[in-house]
Amino acid sequence: MGKFEADRFNGFFRRGLVKGLYEDLRNCLLFKEGDVHAAAYYYIRKFLERKGRDRLIVRCNATLKGPGSKRPRPDVVVFNHDKPIYAVELKVFESPIGVKRASVEKKVEEDVRKLETLIRRHGLSYGFLIVVYDSERELDLPDRDLRKQGIERVSVVEINMRFDVKTQRQRRNYKEWRRQFDAIWEAQRNGGLKHEPLGTLKDNDKEGTNVDVKPCKVCDHPVKLGNYGFCGYHRRQL
Repeated sequence: MGKFEADRFNGFFRRGLVKGLYEDLRNCLLFKEGDVHAAAYYYIRKFLERKGRDRLIVRCNATLKGPGSKRPRPDVVVFNHDKPIYAVELKVFESPIGVKRASVEKKVEEDVRKLETLIRRHGLSYGFLIVVYDSERELDLPDRDLRKQGIERVSVVEINMRFDVKTQRQRRNYKEWRRQFDAIWEAQRNGGLKHEPLGTLKDNDKEGTNVDVKPCKVCDHPVKLGNYGFCGYHRRQL
């Protein structure tokens, strides 16, 4: 490949890396932020090897030394020998985003400022932020306004597991994916599902009465009317 060109890595970040992470999430191979860190490390290593730059070092949570007393540890760092050249931050919100949208957008903005500081203090070439979330519409991410703010070397890319930004529609088979994702994750965490079977009555339900149900807004699991439209699992996540 010759001299490593920054724009090639930028293109890989926006296309190849994002595509690989999305497909792994869609196939229920990744669940938490730590899983996504590991997958990003793997895909970056493979990309560099294919381009003949396998001597570049990729590390997770490497401590960067520099001016000041703080020792930042970005999620993934690419080194050229001992010099850090790229930093990748990954922000993962695995639960559906409802009333917490403003809080999520604030955290994203904080990570952008963190990357800007890393570039300025540690001489990095570029900083990248990938935001994984599940929402019925786009987040108000700062990438569109970064250049206007004079932030030239930070890029933000989103992976919305529910809403396709290009088509402006819900992704195909989203509810089936959400149900499977939650079922696998809950089973791994708790050793079994906590969803109640359809028709199960609570202790305070009168025997012999009909229980009106409707599908959960997220996963279609049947829930009783008056439960805010969410099953117990997804109600706890909002």
